Amino acid sequence: MRILAAALLVAAAGTAHADDLSDALEAGRFAEARRLADARLKSQPRDARLWTIRAIALARLGRLPQSLVSFERALTLDPDSLAALKGATEVAYRTQSPKAARFVQRVLAREPGDETAHAMAGALAVEADSCSDAVAHFARSGAALRGNHLALAQYAGCLLRLKRPREAGDIFQRLVEASPDDPAARYNLAVCRLEAGQAQEAAAAARAGLALSPADPELLSLFGAASAAAGQLEPAIAALRKATEVAPADERHYVDLAALCAEHDAFDLALEVVNTGLANIPGSSRLYTMRGAIRAERSEVDEAMRDFERASALSPDELYGSVGLSLVLRQADRLPEAIAVLRRKLARQPRDATLNYLLADVLLRTDPDPASPESAEARTALQRALQARPDFAKAHATLGRMQLRSDEVASAVDELRAAVRLDPNDRMALNQLVLAYRRLGRQEDAAAVAAQLKKLLETERTEEVARNRVRLYRAPASGPGR
Repeated sequence: MRILAAALLVAAAGTAHADDLSDALEAGRFAEARRLADARLKSQPRDARLWTIRAIALARLGRLPQSLVSFERALTLDPDSLAALKGATEVAYRTQSPKAARFVQRVLAREPGDETAHAMAGALAVEADSCSDAVAHFARSGAALRGNHLALAQYAGCLLRLKRPREAGDIFQRLVEASPDDPAARYNLAVCRLEAGQAQEAAAAARAGLALSPADPELLSLFGAASAAAGQLEPAIAALRKATEVAPADERHYVDLAALCAEHDAFDLALEVVNTGLANIPGSSRLYTMRGAIRAERSEVDEAMRDFERASALSPDELYGSVGLSLVLRQADRLPEAIAVLRRKLARQPRDATLNYLLADVLLRTDPDPASPESAEARTALQRALQARPDFAKAHATLGRMQLRSDEVASAVDELRAAVRLDPNDRMALNQLVLAYRRLGRQEDAAAVAAQLKKLLETERTEEVARNRVRLYRAPASGPGR
């Protein structure tokens, strides 16, 4: 409330002489000040100073919406009134009015060095998801941020999003020192240190957080990541294993632990971890994909293929939504209905690439024999899809998968390579291409694609971890003074 206090001083100092109104205002008798202002406004309705004093009194009485109306009335009468402007800014900010940003900018135009206004502008920029603006304003907030833990956390969070983890970490260090019993502050500090490549410091911060909250799965995961980055494998595995125990329904912890084991060639342990995860989360396509990758590393080709197929079946294709068949195609007991619907649509649009692909996909969901009429129809539909759209990556991948199942391995490689060229992030196509190369005895090619798949999985995992790690506390009314 620093701006409002400043407005009060300006308004009180500006009274023409000492009287009962200024005495009431300065003494904090705000109900009396409001009554006196109302009485005088009856004869002086265009006195901007009286409207300002009335607004300040109302704000001090907690009647913020009425206060803002009075401040705006004062500004209408006297647009240059700094007291009215600062008061309106404070009240608009505290009430989360959409006018707040405009008022703050007007204050900064008049007083570019106003630290509280910069702090407000920073918080408003955070709410508008503009971290670059927020950081610029927070950097000029000076003493206005001192002791304001929420605003400091917002400042540090934006620095982290802007890839400035060392600076963010320094601010979180201040928050840790101010609130040593807050595990969230230590968590955020550990995130910053890890992002800055300071693995030992990150592990220490996470360990201190675990001392306060030993069963926090996110802290356990973070400590595991930091310990692994610091080359401390045993505590990393222990922490990640505990994370799977305290949060058995969260697939991320199984994926992280299995990936760590696989990175150190402990494939038996990685497989054990994934199997435990699938026992708890049987519908996880990511865990099936990881198990397929592990089995491929162990040369268990048939088992790997089944896992990849299962992962594909569990991950609905984005194309389903394009023809409004999501609900139908995701329910196994309605596959015949879905096939009938697609055939009717294709009768009217036989060259539609998407419809042909979807028909093939649904036909293959019935798991037909490669020599069956359904498989033949699916293959024809895929060929029509590719004639209409040669760059249709999913159609290339699905046709390659069909050819691989029919032992047309060389043709499968051609289709799968086309799919990967068009969409390097298609995990199913990469999975199948690894298997196809191995069947042809092309072990070096298989190893290269397997490395590409591993890198993709690691990238996806890293990106997801980064999205989920930072837990900045944001109250419903956030920022300085709210």
